[in-house]
Amino acid sequence: MSDLQSIMTNEMSEIPTDSKALVNFDSSIPKVSVIVPVYNVARYLFKCIESILDQTIQEWELILVDDGSTDESVEICKKYESIDERIHLLINDESGKNNGASYARNRGIDFARGRYLAFVDADDYVEPKFLEELCNIIKENGVQMGICGFRLEYQLTGKSEMFTAPTGRIEKNQVYQELFLNNHIRGYLWNKIFDMSVIKAANLRMNESLTIREDQEFLFRYLRFVDDIYYVDFIGYNYVFHKGTSVHLDESCNDYAAKKDAIAMAAFRSLDQMEGEIPNDEPELAITLRLSRADEACGTVIACMITGCKPLHFSVYQRTIRKNLRLFLCSGNYSIMRKIYAVAIAVQWRTAYFLWCLRRR
Repeated sequence: MSDLQSIMTNEMSEIPTDSKALVNFDSSIPKVSVIVPVYNVARYLFKCIESILDQTIQEWELILVDDGSTDESVEICKKYESIDERIHLLINDESGKNNGASYARNRGIDFARGRYLAFVDADDYVEPKFLEELCNIIKENGVQMGICGFRLEYQLTGKSEMFTAPTGRIEKNQVYQELFLNNHIRGYLWNKIFDMSVIKAANLRMNESLTIREDQEFLFRYLRFVDDIYYVDFIGYNYVFHKGTSVHLDESCNDYAAKKDAIAMAAFRSLDQMEGEIPNDEPELAITLRLSRADEACGTVIACMITGCKPLHFSVYQRTIRKNLRLFLCSGNYSIMRKIYAVAIAVQWRTAYFLWCLRRR
C-alpha cells in the first residue's frame, strides 16, 4: 500500500458514518453557498472540507464540483455528502473529462441557493470564522462584496506570509487599482464574498475560454454592478503551495521558461477581453489595465532570466513595455529596480540579461 493510500484509508475511517453523526439542517435558504472545484485533490480534500465543517456559523451549503477526477476525490466527496445535508456533490457529466476550474465554478453557481457566494480551492483551507466574518461585512456595512486577508503557506519550507489591509470601506476606483496592480486585495476569488442577487441579476459566469486570470476577469465584471466594497483586517483564508500539484507551477521543471511564457500570453488574452469592456468614460481604468499588461510582460522576462532562456514571445513583451514605458516609469506602484528592468527590456534582451547577471554577483 502506498503512503497516499495509507493516508486515505486512515482519514476515510475518521469520517463518521453512524446515524447519530448525520447532520440535518433546514437549509432551504442557506446564508452562504461555498463552491469548491475538485480535480485529483484527494490528498488535500479532507483538510479543506473539515475546515468548512468547523465554521462558526452553520447556515451554509457546500457545493463540491468534481471535474473528472481519477483519484479517490469522488469517494471522499460522496462520503461527506452522505453525512451532512448541507454538502452537495456535482459530478461532470462527461466521465473522465476535465473542463477546468471555471466550468466547475459555473456549475456551482447554477446550483447555489445561498444569499451570498464564496469560493474555496480544494487544496486550501479556511479559518473557523472565515464565513462569519465575510457574511458580517455585507450585513453590517450594506456592501455588495466583502474581502478578508489571507496567508500564503509554503508546504516544503513550512514558512508563510500574511497579506492584509486596514479595515474599512474601499472606493471602487481604488479596488480596480488594487485588483490589477498586485497590492493587498489581489485578483483572487477565494478571499472574498459576493452578493448572489448581483450575480443573478447580471447573469455573471466565469469565462470558460480563459485559463489564466479568469478570477480577475470575473471580479472585473462583478465590480461593474456594485457600488460598495468593504475590507476586514482578518486572516481568514490559507492558500497552500503544494509542490508538484496541477494547481501550482513546479519551478524545478526544465520547461519553466516555456510555462511562464504560455501563462503570460494567456494573461494577455484575458486582459484583451477586459479592455474591450471598458466604458469610454473610465480612462483611468484603461490606464490601470495597460500598467497591468506592462508589469506582466516585465515579470515574465525577469522570471525567464532565472533559466537563462529568452522567452519565445520576447518581442511581444518588449513592444508592450515600450508602448507603456512612460506610464510605467511614472507609476508609484513599482520599485525603482522594477522600472530599471523595464527600461533594459525595452532596449534589448542582452541588456536586460546582463543587468540580471550583474545583480546576481
